[in-house]
Amino acid sequence: MTRSKEINRINWVPVLLLLSLYIPVYFFVGPVRLTVYRVILLIAFVPLLLRLISGSVKVYLFDVVIIASFFWSVLSISIIHGFLESIEANAIYFIEGVGAYLCTRTLISNRQEFLVFVKVLFFMALMMVPFALYESMTGQPIIMDVLRKAFSVPPSIVQDKRLGLERSQVVFEHSILFGVFCSSIFGMTYYVLNRQSNIFARGVRLFIVSLASFLSISGGAVLAIFIQCIWIGWDRVTMLARIPNRWWLLTFGFVAAYVGVDVLSNRSPFHVFVSYLTFSPGSAYNRILIWQYGTETVSAFPFFGIGMGRWLGPEWMGDSIDNFWLLLTMRYGMPGGIGFIIGIIILMTKLGGGAISDLELSDYRKGYMVSLGGLIVAGCTVHYWNATYILFMMILGSGVWILNEKTSSVPEKLPELEERRSRAFLRRKAALATMSEQGLAAEDSLAAKVKRRRSSSREKSIQRSRENRTGALSRTQNQ
Repeated sequence: MTRSKEINRINWVPVLLLLSLYIPVYFFVGPVRLTVYRVILLIAFVPLLLRLISGSVKVYLFDVVIIASFFWSVLSISIIHGFLESIEANAIYFIEGVGAYLCTRTLISNRQEFLVFVKVLFFMALMMVPFALYESMTGQPIIMDVLRKAFSVPPSIVQDKRLGLERSQVVFEHSILFGVFCSSIFGMTYYVLNRQSNIFARGVRLFIVSLASFLSISGGAVLAIFIQCIWIGWDRVTMLARIPNRWWLLTFGFVAAYVGVDVLSNRSPFHVFVSYLTFSPGSAYNRILIWQYGTETVSAFPFFGIGMGRWLGPEWMGDSIDNFWLLLTMRYGMPGGIGFIIGIIILMTKLGGGAISDLELSDYRKGYMVSLGGLIVAGCTVHYWNATYILFMMILGSGVWILNEKTSSVPEKLPELEERRSRAFLRRKAALATMSEQGLAAEDSLAAKVKRRRSSSREKSIQRSRENRTGALSRTQNQ
């Protein structure tokens, strides 16, 4: 197949939706606030929904659970605020969340389309690095400042410096959203883009993603990169060591660490982890209070939540909730928030179960799950809204196609790539041992030769000495 035909086969709607996330311009149609990505989703929503329910793609249990959680959320808001008063908020929430999920869920159906999706994400992170560097030095979001002269864009946020640098927001409402946006591509860059690259190209790509994430100077972005590095390192080490049930072992390690901290510390594990994973004590304390008052709010309003109302936190804390999962559960009740979480768990469990004999597909699955896992963990320290929320839902739906291409599901068998790498590692180890043995044998042989030569030389010397004494004795007798 020629390159032009391959390009024509790619569905460009996910690409256009991704690129639109970098356009911060908004406008109003009546009371409705619209952005470029909202317009795309409004146009595409019905066709995307028809693709799902018409049988064009296979529907799984997690699809039903995730979409059902959105229906419950709409029901909750309608009950609390009234149906007519909540039409606009419900429509935006449902179309943004379900529409972004269906965009990649129904239109990314093979590895080629997934690769294009990942390449576009990396390109977007790469293009933002110069602007983020400039902003970190000057504090001026140059793209927003230029667009503000002719369009409506979000305001520039005045933030305290961290590590002597300004925090870059580039085209987002807040720097933490920019950081999380860029960090989301780290796992997919490592496993998907770097498959056929040399070590230099791999390092450059990962450095670019890490730099873009760091320039936000956000604990959420750093946490996302950090947790992805842990998973990648664990994968490589345990693959070579051929450790069975390695992911269950890692899960047990996390649980053991949590229990250990709970037993040994006079603070809760949540308080300990938050204090070490934030840039400032103030941020850590604020997140601890958010968790404390947020869980009290969930306990007080467990079924339908609080909707868009005021939570139980003190007035001086404001309405900012730096925890995506907690806010969903507070706002829409446990069926809406926890139901959404259960749908994601079902998806990841089904996708992660069993080995894959296809080497490329195995790496694609790892890249998807590592990146999604990083976003899930980072969501505990930041709320996703607007463009970053759309990105999360798109990434969530982008890897479901892998389920249709899995060719084997043997639980305890390593994929062929891991087997081959393990065998190569054992061959190198055996070769080194053989070389060491050969070296010792050569040393022994050399020592034996030297010993034989010395022995032969000694025998010859003794023989000559005997001959000399015999000759001297004969001459004395003759005289």
